[in-house]
Amino acid sequence: MTDPKQPRGPKQPRGSEQPEGEVRVLHGTDAAEAQSALTAEGAQMPVAATRSGELGRLQLFEERPLVEIVREQVGQVQVRKVVRERQEVVPVTLVSEFLEITVQQGAGRVRYDGRELAAGETFEVLLSEERAAVSKQVYALQDVTFHKRSQKVEHQETLTLGREELDVQQSGDVILKSDGSR
Repeated sequence: MTDPKQPRGPKQPRGSEQPEGEVRVLHGTDAAEAQSALTAEGAQMPVAATRSGELGRLQLFEERPLVEIVREQVGQVQVRKVVRERQEVVPVTLVSEFLEITVQQGAGRVRYDGRELAAGETFEVLLSEERAAVSKQVYALQDVTFHKRSQKVEHQETLTLGREELDVQQSGDVILKSDGSR
């Protein structure tokens, strides 16, 4: 006898082995006739004489749930950095240095750049001036971290399982005894 915990091979659609409600009746007195009767009716299981008077043996099977977990990708996330630009006005104070030349009364003659300056006249000479050299520097604004986590959820599936049972129906003058003999 095989181990009932072992599966019986590839799963076949329910009802493909034997139509539901079909009754098999064994005729004859020896194992050879019983074997040919079962084979002629298309039985899946062999009948073999193992002891004297025993016509055959059938294995009864039951279905048991087999759970496979299939991982499916249901979505994806795309993360990218985007630079948003804005214009900003930055106030800068620039300094220019000048040399002022003022001619005093009775100081004599003063010539500048080929021109003679009159008394009381002021002339400015640019010595230095500042210009704004604007540049940009990058500072860290935020640190963003990414994590992936799994969440376990209990899920229940309902399925109908079948189990084969032996259905013995008597016809004619066969008398069944509790020990199985006739």
